[in-house]
Amino acid sequence: MEESVKIAKIKKSCKVGKTISNILFIISLIAGIASLAGGIFIFSMGREFDVSMEQAVDAGYVTTDNSMGSATVIRIEAFDVDNLHSDIPAWQAAIDDHPYAVSYGAMCLTMAAALVLAAVLMKLISGIFAQIIKEETPFTDKVIKRVLVVMIAVSAVMFFTTGMAYGVLGGIVTWVVYSILDYGKTLQIQSDETL
Repeated sequence: MEESVKIAKIKKSCKVGKTISNILFIISLIAGIASLAGGIFIFSMGREFDVSMEQAVDAGYVTTDNSMGSATVIRIEAFDVDNLHSDIPAWQAAIDDHPYAVSYGAMCLTMAAALVLAAVLMKLISGIFAQIIKEETPFTDKVIKRVLVVMIAVSAVMFFTTGMAYGVLGGIVTWVVYSILDYGKTLQIQSDETL
């Protein structure tokens, strides 16, 4: 009886996890699409975007520092458009003509790629929770394989985005979680055999 209560608690927590990961998936996907649209729009504006940015900077509406009154808190060097360079002639011509549009458009497209990747990871994580809810016990081969695949993917993303140390730490956590789930599977098999 106690085992079924614990399994019910696991499934309940997985329902919450699935709901939250689905919400984060939707938010990431919408933000990614908006960032993609913004990047495309900025690129399409070209020189017009640069003229608008220069006017906003001159008018004081846009600034690269974060200040409170007359005291500067943080100086943010957003884009130094004077130092942009590309070895591709077409890109260099675009940079020469409208550097702000190229800089901010590229930033939006990079953010779009990161947000879409986050949405994919959220959907994979949601799939793990759904698989655990569907199975009788979380210690099945299907669940373990899915958890392993998703954790390897998250570790790889961490390795390439946040740095090698976080990627290695993610790999170690993946190994530990796999070992725990594999041990749980062994105990589940022994428990089923004794019944």
